[in-house]
Parts: sequence; C-alpha cells; structure tokens
Amino acid sequence: MAMAFLWMRVWVCALVWVGLAVTFGCSPSDGRASFTAPTLERNEFGLLMCVGATDRATCHTHRTIMGVSMGAHGAGLLGLSRPELFDTVGLMGVPMVDWIYMLRNIERSYLGGFCDYETLKSHVDAVADPSGPAACGPAAAKVKITPDARILEPEQSYNHWYRWIDEGRGGAFGRNELRASFQDFSRAFGNPSLFNPDSPYLPPGVPASELARSDAARCAHPLVLEHFVDRRFNPTGAYPVITVCDTDTHEGDFVEARPAERPADILLAVDFNRNGVRDYAEPILFQPHEPYLDEGVIADDRYDWQTNPRGSAENWRYEVGERFEDVGLDGVADTHDYGEGNGRFDVNPNYERFLETNPRGLLERLSDDQLARLNVWADAGIRDFLASAAATNWFWSSLSARVGSLAKDYDDFRSLVRSGDEGAYSFLDVDFSPEGIGRHVYVRYGSPDATPDQIARGDGHHVGTAAQVLDRFFSAVAFAESRMTIRDRRRVVGESLDGLIQERTYRSAALGEERRFSVVLPPGYFDDANQGERYPVLYLLHGQGQTSTSFLATALFFIGYMSDSEDDATRRRDESDWVKFLLVLPDSTCSNAACTSGNFNANHLGLDGNGPRYQDAFYELMAHIESNYRTATPEVVEVFP
Repeated sequence: MAMAFLWMRVWVCALVWVGLAVTFGCSPSDGRASFTAPTLERNEFGLLMCVGATDRATCHTHRTIMGVSMGAHGAGLLGLSRPELFDTVGLMGVPMVDWIYMLRNIERSYLGGFCDYETLKSHVDAVADPSGPAACGPAAAKVKITPDARILEPEQSYNHWYRWIDEGRGGAFGRNELRASFQDFSRAFGNPSLFNPDSPYLPPGVPASELARSDAARCAHPLVLEHFVDRRFNPTGAYPVITVCDTDTHEGDFVEARPAERPADILLAVDFNRNGVRDYAEPILFQPHEPYLDEGVIADDRYDWQTNPRGSAENWRYEVGERFEDVGLDGVADTHDYGEGNGRFDVNPNYERFLETNPRGLLERLSDDQLARLNVWADAGIRDFLASAAATNWFWSSLSARVGSLAKDYDDFRSLVRSGDEGAYSFLDVDFSPEGIGRHVYVRYGSPDATPDQIARGDGHHVGTAAQVLDRFFSAVAFAESRMTIRDRRRVVGESLDGLIQERTYRSAALGEERRFSVVLPPGYFDDANQGERYPVLYLLHGQGQTSTSFLATALFFIGYMSDSEDDATRRRDESDWVKFLLVLPDSTCSNAACTSGNFNANHLGLDGNGPRYQDAFYELMAHIESNYRTATPEVVEVFP
C-alpha cells in the first residue's frame, strides 16, 4: 500500500499546493503565569471546549486546525481567537499572521514609494512621467528575513509590486489579483487606509452607489473630492482628491500608458495635475492613525525580533507614553476630523479591527493556561514575494517571548533531522515529539546559499520548489499527527477506499445557505469492528483561488500513511506511519458577491457593517462534523510527570 501511493506524491502535491494563500498598544504577557483547573464547557455553537489547565491536569480537544496561505490566516484567526477548541494550530506561508507587519508593509511599499509634498507640488507638470523629477523610487528594504540579515524584505512601491519569478509563486498574483486580495480583506475587516463613518469599506465621501457604476464609467469619470486634507500629501486641501483606477494586468507593474482600467474600490489619490486620472507619481492616501513618535517608552528599547521581542521603540505600534499629536487621522490640526482634540491617541477603527483579529495579537493575549495547552507550527519562505517570513519572524518572536525555549525555529527542513545524515530530507526521519524538535516549531524554508538553478526553480518562494511543497505539506501534517493523543496506528491491509473520500454540504444558519466541504475518513472507518472507535480531526484551510476540493488529490496519501508504512521495521510491527484521524476540508470561497477570491475565514463587515459571518459558519461546520461523524470527544486528563 505504501509504495502504491508514493509514486504519485510529487506531482499531485505540486498541483494542489496553489493559492495565495490586538488592539493598538497591546503588549505580550508580563510573564506571570496564571492557571485555572480545567473544565469542559459547551459554547454557543454546541461545541465542547477546554477551559483551563494546571500542572496536574489539562484538556485534549482532539482537534487541529491548519491552513496554507490565506488559510494560514484563517487558522490563526479561528484557532487563536477560540483556543479552547483546538490542541494544535498550524500556519503555513502567509504574512497576515502579523497584521502589524503586513499593514505597515502595505503602507510603506504596496501603497508607498512617492515623493514628498513639496517635490510633488514643485513638479506638477511631471507627475505622469515615470522618469521625471516627481517620481521617486521604491521603499527601501529594511526588515531582515534571515537571522543573519543576508535576505531582506523586497523593495517595491505602488507602481512596482514585487512578484519575483514565476516558479514557486503558486499563482499570477499580479495587480489584479493582489488588488482583489486587498479589497477582500477590507470587505472582511474594514478599509485600513481611510475611515468613512458611513461605510467600513468605502473611502470617506464615496457613496455605495459608486460601486453600481461600470468599471469604464468609474475610470472615465472618477469621483472628485475637494478640500480633502492629508498631512503628507495635501496638507492644505488645495488639490482635488479622486477615486482610483489602475492598470488591468496580471503582472506587477502599473503601466502609465494604461492608468485607468480597473477601479480600486478602497483607495483615494491626490490629483496634482487635475486631469481626473491617478498618474504615475500621484500619491495614494493612507491614514491609519494619528501621528506619533515610535520612540519607545524607555531608553534603548529598540524592537528586534531576535534579541528584543518586547522592545517598544520602532515596533510599529503605539505604546502608552509615546508622544503623539492629537490632530485626528488626517494629521492636520483644526480640520475637526475623527479623533482630533479628544486627548487620546486615535486609530482608524477599521485599522484597529485588523489588529484585534491579528493572529500575533491573539497569541499575545492568550491566557497562560490556554497557551500551555496549544502546539503551534509555522513555516514561511525566505524568498516569498509577500515577505511571509518577515511577518512570521515577528509572530514567532512574540511566542518565544512567552514560552522561551519551548518555541524553536529552524532554517530549512533538513535541520529538523538530528541524525547527522546529509541525505535527502524525509519527514519520516524527524522526531516530531516536543522532546525531539520542540513544543512549537517554525521552519524558514529556502537556502540563503541556494544555487542559481535552485533559485530559478523557486527556492524559498511563496509555495517553493516541488520538493519544498512536499516537505511543507507532509511535515506540517506529521507535526499535527504527532500531537494527537489517540494513537491508533494499527496497520490496515487491503482496505477499500469506497466512501472514505466525500464531498458534502451543510446548512449554515450564519450565512443562510448551503456550504460545501470535503472529508477524508481514516482507513477502517466503516469496518464493523471499528464502529465504537472515535477519531481526532484535522481541519485544513485552503488558499485564495482554491476550494474545498483542491486538496482532495492528497487523500490517497493521507489514507496511505494512516494504513501502512514506508518503513520495513514499522510495517513488521503491523503499524502505520500515522495515527488515524479525519481530515476536513472547509470551503473558504465567497458567496453572493461578498468578496472575490477568498473570505479570509472571518466575520465580514461588508459595505455597511453587517457582512456575511464566515467565521461563525466555520464553527457551524465543526458542529456538523461532530454530529455526523465519529469524532473524539474533548476530555480532561491528568498530567503525569
């Protein structure tokens, strides 16, 4: 059985691994542990949850949640906002594990790279010239990705979105796709760029009726807003501000010859030359919070994800005690905009919602007893065009600050193997136990010393090379499997696959519709002798552009590793490589035009603050699974020394 499914592993996994996949000022735990006796309670979805843990007793929920790309954000949001529902959380390859980093990166680079106001004002006639005096270069790379800082985040600007090479990226992810992504997460959490009290999604002054106009009409006749003030680019409101259109392309660059083809719903730009088009050098506005000095609250306390993860200076978030200007979000005094003159530091409420659902912030706010229960896995590529490793470094630093040496990070998968064998990596050679590789594990895949051939094949990219796709997928699942406490590894020979791979729907009350999901059942599930057996569950969330069936091609491998072994000694013991568990593949697509390429597994604000509740729909799916399949029941267990 093992050899029967091994031959197709590479090409199937390469096919399916495609897809993009805190309040302001919140600080990590102060280190004072607090624990309460564990209990089982039922939540509003009817799910049993584990509450509390001590050094003598804990809970096992027998549930794991993991995700790739967009699904990694979903796993972080769903798992860390409801840690009482899961034992293990896995986040594979996405910068949105840390919205503090990602939003700052959007502000500096994706929507940045513009000259200062005085330069623009002095060269109004040249704003359409990509090589003229009004055009400035990309934002400089400054955040280190590798620990030795040999690889930094990519340089880019609004006019040049970095995509690196095609191989290993996992999709086109040009301007059209990334613009749709920015708009999708703004549908979910609100527009982080600009605050409109009448709509969490649209910029201020832009009515919902604007979305009803055709793309051609919106781009030919943009909405013009007069006297719109912005501290950096329109401090007196002298220039008109317009809704933005962009080049229609699957490449990364804005094309000045085709500047106005596709609307960018959430953006506004300053129209210095008053021609009704956002030209090359004309800046995009971003007003996330009142101006402040990111200087820290004590001397010499500069944030560094390796050496000082609790640092308050240059950590890209306001800390109480840092100096700020009480001038409102536009940054200009006496305009009476949101937050001005109220005596406190104000943040765009939409921007703040990102931070409230930030996986890193959720992690920092976990109680000690919940964190003591969880196992966390993460990976990210060092050449990922989205700088996922930079964001995951920051996420991981917060975890390390809480748990110390229980969290271990590794450079590439080969370093997980401690045997000294320099051969090809296999996840079967890794001791995934907490004593082996650590309680919590983060792998930065890709080699800083990659050869030109390896780089050309996508080493360390968003999905990576074909080999890295395999390493990522099977290592993450092996980590999750190793943390399952129901250890049924009985070898199953000659098992029929009939009924083990299912595509189903369930009724979501939160969404008022049928939602799809897929499930892969463990071998032996239908055997008469196993009807009393109950199994752990692994929920695996897909990336953008994928569906609940995208990973079904891997079902044979899941079933194979749960039924047999590639190791002769293990097979002689009549054991399989993996314990038996249910694999559930939710669908994270959009419904009823609520978004475009993915719902981010979140309850959406939408246009009016009452968008679809995809997060609730996921918990409803969990309840459906537990009502219709033989899943293991959460339990309180004694902890033995």
